[in-house]
Amino acid sequence: MTKYFCSNEPKHVYEEMTDDGFCLEPECYGVGFLIENQPGSKPNTNGSESLSVTSPSSTEAGLCIQIMDASGSMQDQAFHNSPALKEHLIASSAAGGIYDLAQTTNIENVYVCGIMFDTEVKTIFMETVADILKNCPNPGEFTDFLKTNFCKMHGGTDINKALMFAKEIYGDFVTKGDLSKYNGPTNVKPVMHTVFDKNNNKHIVPNIRALIYTDGMDTESSKLINPFKGEDVDVLMGSYFGPGEEEGCKALREIISKCPKHDFEQFFLINDPKRIQTLRKLFRMASGASGFCPMCLADIETSGNISKSTD
Repeated sequence: MTKYFCSNEPKHVYEEMTDDGFCLEPECYGVGFLIENQPGSKPNTNGSESLSVTSPSSTEAGLCIQIMDASGSMQDQAFHNSPALKEHLIASSAAGGIYDLAQTTNIENVYVCGIMFDTEVKTIFMETVADILKNCPNPGEFTDFLKTNFCKMHGGTDINKALMFAKEIYGDFVTKGDLSKYNGPTNVKPVMHTVFDKNNNKHIVPNIRALIYTDGMDTESSKLINPFKGEDVDVLMGSYFGPGEEEGCKALREIISKCPKHDFEQFFLINDPKRIQTLRKLFRMASGASGFCPMCLADIETSGNISKSTD
């Protein structure tokens, strides 16, 4: 029988997954997310899932750019009926999504770039999934690392600056194959994969996803701009933490494109504790550079294979 262990305190064990994916003990809620294998165990790379990347000897790679809002409002309580802070849920969900990829193959060729922003933008890490799992075999350690970096910011909110910085990373990867400016590798290039749109037209897309998470308005600009709009396929996905009627939510939603495969917006609203599970799966999907929208996520859950959402 499957058991679910709390990443914060392995002694907390559940027979079933909780609604929001978190341990129900007061000291662990919002910090300890549930995982199927014992925290600290070595990743099993013999699973059936496969990322859309090539063999470890290749210079081709995939990249996820995680754009995390670290403004002052991230210290607020996420939901009125739960004690977890927004930034804690983001840290836990990001760590959980990356840790879930332990069961996939070729994780040494999948890079994750974590950037945080308030009115400034900082690169927090640029590592392969394999290195993250090696350096932090217990996902709680990676959660703590992210939480510590959140605490170093807490200013205003410059979403446009963060998006432009993410586009710069995207451009250097696609055109130069050089991520050294962001503490990444040189002499790499993105894996290119095929996406068919709703009209069965073929698009060749770099194996890159940019995922922005925010909970408010841009305090530095009157209008949001999506710098990825000029690409053949827009790889930006948006996630908003809040009820959904706020002006910040509407502004972000307006610049988000639609998935080429499903013609469904590449937007995820986190407005209920039960949606935290979706956020974790979203981080996982983006880190696997597989899908674009909620329907892609549903496809992945149905097939059990990360790569099938864009093949």
